[in-house]
Amino acid sequence: MGWIETYIDPENIRAYFEGWVAIVDKEKSRKFKKLVEDSVKIIPQLPWPKEMEKDNFLAPDFTTLEVICFASNGCPLGINVPNYNDITDNEGSKNLFLNNSLGSYTINAV
Repeated sequence: MGWIETYIDPENIRAYFEGWVAIVDKEKSRKFKKLVEDSVKIIPQLPWPKEMEKDNFLAPDFTTLEVICFASNGCPLGINVPNYNDITDNEGSKNLFLNNSLGSYTINAV
C-alpha cells in the first residue's frame, strides 16, 4: 500500500495511491519459477541482438497472485519493481503477475 508512479502525468510529478490484498498462487508461482530458471537458456535464443541485453542478468523473483481487492485507478496485469536500473542491475527485481486481473481487460467483464 502506498504511492506509485504514474505514466500519464506529463509533468511526471503526480502519483497514485494504491492498496491491495492478494494471496499467492503457489502452483503457478512454481511454474513461473521454472521459466525464470530456464531463462539463461531461453534469452540467447530470442530474436534480437545481444547488445540489447543487460551485461549482467539477475533473474527476477516471480510470484503469481490472486487479487482479492485492488484499490486504485485501475488494476494492472502485473507489477515489476523496482523501476530503477541502478537497483535492478545490482540487487535484482520482483515481478508479480496478478493472475485474476485479466478478466477486467476483456470486453465482457462486468
